[in-house]
Amino acid sequence: MKGVVELLSPNVLLDVLRNFVFIQEFRGEIKKLMPRYMQYRAVNEICRVVGEKNGGVIWHWQGSGKTYTMIFAAYKLYTMQVMEKPTIFFVMDRRELQEQFFEFLRGMDFGGKVLIEKVESVEHLDRILRFDGGRGKRGFFVLLIHKFKERGGIELEEIERMEVVNRSNIFVFVDEAHRTQYGVMAARMKRALRNAKFFAFTGTPLLRSDKNTFREFGTILDRYFIEQSVRDGYTVPMVYTFAKERGVHLKTEELRRAVAELIPVSYTHLTLPTICSV
Repeated sequence: MKGVVELLSPNVLLDVLRNFVFIQEFRGEIKKLMPRYMQYRAVNEICRVVGEKNGGVIWHWQGSGKTYTMIFAAYKLYTMQVMEKPTIFFVMDRRELQEQFFEFLRGMDFGGKVLIEKVESVEHLDRILRFDGGRGKRGFFVLLIHKFKERGGIELEEIERMEVVNRSNIFVFVDEAHRTQYGVMAARMKRALRNAKFFAFTGTPLLRSDKNTFREFGTILDRYFIEQSVRDGYTVPMVYTFAKERGVHLKTEELRRAVAELIPVSYTHLTLPTICSV
């Protein structure tokens, strides 16, 4: 009931109608889209911090609709007058994901307000960055991170001399950021877009000393964990079974202590399933 009351408050309802309601045609099926509460919350958190931070992490569990969250956020940023029609890159790490995301995005009815392109080649990316005398093209661009490879990728030295690198209204939304953002290609991307704001969308961030999602992107802007997803019916409950090995015993409290040693204190409020001795 509280959620319904908040949704129907004038400011929230107008925001939803203006920025979160779309018609989408995807693979022959026409849908009317509205946001789930965690999507609405995350999008507005992104829009709130863009003038204060260089990015952040949206930590939403698998199956909670991160694709829609990215699209909702991109559209709202693009239509904010203060943003002056930004350039927004959606970065993927697999060709099939790029194809699916582009098909998904192209099926959205944005009323003709937004240019949408799939970056087909390094030369295509180069043209986008050089557009308008080196100030860059405005719109939504879906690309693979491999366009920033060392050999055959964009010429960083030339890009760094162009006006596009100084623009602050460039946003980079990285899908499944825990898989790609720690190597040479990620470093080259951040060098080419050095004033851009990077947002990580992931259900499984890494916390290792050599690969740390929070160190790369900043603080968590919104979190939506498995227990919430199961409660809301978006995720099937996970059931753990352990092979019975003689002399092996796993107890919940011992596991909690072990997890607490590996994960920073601020992230240890995860609800762990009860694990019986085996």
